Order: sequence, then structure tokens, then C-alpha cells
Amino acid sequence: MKKILFRATLSIVIVLAYRFKLPNNYYDLITGLLILSLLIFDLNVNSYPNDFKNALSYYLSWLVICVSIFPFQGINFSIFSPISLLLFIKLFTLIVYFIKYKSFCVTKTLLSNIWLGVLALYFIELCTNSTHGFASLCYNFSIFSSIELIIIAFIKKNRLVYTSSIFNFLWLKK
Repeated sequence: MKKILFRATLSIVIVLAYRFKLPNNYYDLITGLLILSLLIFDLNVNSYPNDFKNALSYYLSWLVICVSIFPFQGINFSIFSPISLLLFIKLFTLIVYFIKYKSFCVTKTLLSNIWLGVLALYFIELCTNSTHGFASLCYNFSIFSSIELIIIAFIKKNRLVYTSSIFNFLWLKK
């Protein structure tokens, strides 16, 4: 419950700091630091969701940040926009895991951690200067991460909580 409250509070503070530009001079830096703190919290192995409530708060926290930042930067949510495609790719991965394991918790891999880091950097970039430099990198990492997670879902009978890479258990398989 503490993880859910922490993640929800941090997400709300990020949205409020960005929306209302509080404090006036340094709201972008403060929002960036708050997003980094959420990223550090999410990259911690102990904070990874393993039940429905934690997984839901995990996905909703990043979705709330996405929905609050993008409209104010002039990013549209058409079907073929890169951010919509990115969300569809990740949603497809989540659906595959739900169908296979009856769980919203996906396997945490090194590539998915890198993708989450690039996503956080993209959000920070949008808050500070909105140049979209990390957009294609974030999109490409989401594709590679999703392919890796879908392959893991098709290969493994039981859901793995963490594996460093898909090759980790394929090479060690005897």
C-alpha cells in the first residue's frame, strides 16, 4: 500500500508542478527531478509490481504523466502518431501477458529498464524544451523491448519476475 501511495502522490505532484508551473522559474527542472525520482523508484527491484493493485498503479502513474504532459506540448493523439503507436505496442505486450499468465505483471528485463529510462528522459525533455529528440529512440526501444517480452511470454510456461535478457535463459537451458 505504501508503494501505491508513494507512486500516486509523486505522479500527482509531477502533474501539478507541470500544469500550474509551480514554482514559476524552475518548474521544468523540478518536474524533471520528480520524474527521475519516479524512475529510480520504478527501477528498484523491490518496488516492481507483482500483484494487480501495484501493477495498476505502476501503469496508471506513467499514463497520467503522459496524458498530462503531451497535450500541453501540442502532441496529438491520432492513431498513427508515434506516441499512440508506442502505447499500442506496450498495450499489446500487456494483453499477451494477461492472456498467457492471467496477470498484468510483465517480466522485467534489462531492455525494458532501458526503455523506461528513455521514456523518462523523453518526458523530461518535453517538460524542459519539447524538441522530441528522444521520441524515435523511445519508440525503437519500445519495439525491441516488447518483442523481447513477447518472445519470453511464448517460451516460458511460468512468468518470470526478472531476467536480464532473453538470451540469459536460452543459453543456460540444458
